[in-house]
Amino acid sequence: MSASTRRESANIPACDLCYERKVKCDREETCENCKLAQVECRRTRPQRSLSVAERLSKLENKATQPIPE
Repeated sequence: MSASTRRESANIPACDLCYERKVKCDREETCENCKLAQVECRRTRPQRSLSVAERLSKLENKATQPIPE
């Protein structure tokens, strides 16, 4: 596998089944693990995590909310 192919596949998340089972996903359209399990290969988890600025903003908003009694 060339370096550019590795970088491109790193941007594709593991499918839900592989992620749940904590196994290596080959990141194909239908991965080998899903084929063997005879299930639909899906990627439903969010692909982008929040940036540091977004996380900080979210925490600051939580900190300003009143605590329920």
